[in-house]
Amino acid sequence: KDLGKLFNSSKIGIEKEMLRMSGSDLSQSPHPRIIGSALCNSFITTDFAEAQLELVTPPFESKESLMCFLDNLQHFIYKNIKNEYLWPLSIPPFIKSSSDIKIAEYGNSNLGLSKRLYREGLANRYGKHMQTISGIHFNYSLPESIWEEEIFSKQKDLKECKNNIYFSILRNLSRFNWMILYLTGCSPILTRNFLREDRNFTKIDNESSFMRNATSLRMSDFGYQNSNRKKFTASLDSLEDYIVDIRKALSTISPEFQEIQSAKHSAQLNSNILQIEDEYYSIVRPKSNGTESMIPSKNLLAGGVDYIELRSIDLNPFERGGIDNNVLTFIELLIIFCFFRSSDLLTKHELKEIKLNDINVSMNGREPGILLKKEGKNIPLSTWGKEIIDQISCLVDDIGIRSKEIESCLGQIRLMIDDPNNTPSSKLLNDINKEKLSYFDYGRMIAEKYRDHYHKMDISQNRFWSDLDSSAKESLKSQASMEELNEETFNQFLASNFFNDGDR
Repeated sequence: KDLGKLFNSSKIGIEKEMLRMSGSDLSQSPHPRIIGSALCNSFITTDFAEAQLELVTPPFESKESLMCFLDNLQHFIYKNIKNEYLWPLSIPPFIKSSSDIKIAEYGNSNLGLSKRLYREGLANRYGKHMQTISGIHFNYSLPESIWEEEIFSKQKDLKECKNNIYFSILRNLSRFNWMILYLTGCSPILTRNFLREDRNFTKIDNESSFMRNATSLRMSDFGYQNSNRKKFTASLDSLEDYIVDIRKALSTISPEFQEIQSAKHSAQLNSNILQIEDEYYSIVRPKSNGTESMIPSKNLLAGGVDYIELRSIDLNPFERGGIDNNVLTFIELLIIFCFFRSSDLLTKHELKEIKLNDINVSMNGREPGILLKKEGKNIPLSTWGKEIIDQISCLVDDIGIRSKEIESCLGQIRLMIDDPNNTPSSKLLNDINKEKLSYFDYGRMIAEKYRDHYHKMDISQNRFWSDLDSSAKESLKSQASMEELNEETFNQFLASNFFNDGDR
């Protein structure tokens, strides 16, 4: 029971991607200087495209403080981006031409140029449209005080013990990721930009179609799990195995990507399976707070795992923050459950099951009586979902953390498992059908409602305004001084800051 109270001091952070829109098109204007430098602002950066904002919260112990910061961050952006609005759904509206998707710019410092070149590589490897899909990343760190508990403090090597526990959670989260897709998926609709064949799609309008029982096409093979990105999986057996696999991909030339390198005017950092570690698109990632190196695996080896990043959450258009409070609570409970649950190493067979379940739920999750694979046998999604909720409910009692909030959260999650009509993906389709709107008009209607809310909100109501404003100003100064300090050539910079820069 004592261990339960410690979880009140675990920390959560959110990264949220959103597209800037102008009228009916993707914004063509540069990243607004008034919200800071995309290279150096720790709260507002860009993802792949110049018009794709990435909002980053610091880690908070309280979910209320986290959501307040995110709300204030969105307010700060809206007050500064004039007539533009932020697209509230994971799948972008129809984009007429890939030339409308401007790759993000980060200035003329070596770091800025390397970020730009990496994104050119992504465009050449996977196409620009796929990179404009947006979502939410959920960052979670166990409470620091947990490592003082006798069970951990007596370990000979605490860093190794922490790494092993975080990897045990990562494996379990992978096993239950289908549930995240079912509960948070809100991308059953694709525009023509993403449709390669008309497999089981029904038209909404000339530009978009939906898959009847889909939850998260963003996480299906139409989105981020497409075949180009599935070539390689890093082991979750241990930190050492994970890093060996990542480094192998960073140093192994891909014949397919080598063709890009030799084609005229085509750019990428190198022609390896991964240009840099960020290119590894996995559902969960181990993360380090270390900043000594630009190479994440170096920081992980030096300081160990500090937190985990869950990357399979769609934007929820029904919430201003893009994520529902019950879902925030549930994901934290699921991670705590993954902490306490034993976690065998993932066999090839189980990895295959995990992938099958994820793809099945992303494309058919709301199908009546849908069956998933568990330990080689078929199990109804609803049966397995209820099992997990019951086990979490027992754990909540065992460690003494039951509260009205948790009670309500588990009740809401049960309703979604019992009836797929309660899921965000189902609500989205029902809503669009009811409103008789096109996908674009529906997204714009919601975005304008949120924009009006923020425009009406006074600066004095924003707790973090001065912090966000000074952070934006400081980031511009930081970028300017970095650009003055380019002491080495770009190729020297790449060679000293990235592993195995391939055949460059």
